[in-house]
Amino acid sequence: AELAFEWDSRELAVFRGKTLDRALTRAMRLGGNQALKSLRLDATAFALSRKRLSEQTITEDQDVEKPDRKTELRDFVWRLWVKGKPVPAAKFPHSMSGLGAIVTFGGATRLIGHAFTARMKSGHLGIYHRRGDKRLPIDEVFSSRLPARFGADVMLTYADKTYRKLETAFTRGLDRELAKLKRKGEA
Repeated sequence: AELAFEWDSRELAVFRGKTLDRALTRAMRLGGNQALKSLRLDATAFALSRKRLSEQTITEDQDVEKPDRKTELRDFVWRLWVKGKPVPAAKFPHSMSGLGAIVTFGGATRLIGHAFTARMKSGHLGIYHRRGDKRLPIDEVFSSRLPARFGADVMLTYADKTYRKLETAFTRGLDRELAKLKRKGEA
């Protein structure tokens, strides 16, 4: 899933000029970065309310794209990608019983029969079960990934808040940049 907002810099053509262009660029980057940060925090809180995972696990499943200092104003784009990788069952609250592993996914508790936990040499803790009656092969148990509709739900819920954050941060940043130019005598 991808959450992205793009804008058309032609709307700001009235203000264009070399010194004003830099001020607009800095203000827009500030506004977009703050809006993206706010969206990421809201998306993480939304996922935490749906899945019983650690915040670190959820943020590892997100990828952020934002413009750097060398990006032209017309090429600005901010994206929050939700990778949607399957999550190892051991990342959820779990315990062992004589029948297998008891894992709490979201709100439901599930018994995974004949499963066991093991720690690999790399330090990874997992819940595993054997495929069939033989000793090998052994498979790790994964939960469903973060829902595919996660992006749509977050966008519907937080789009207005994110755009308001962008607008207020841009306005505040532009005022600050214009005040700097006035102090330098360039505006």
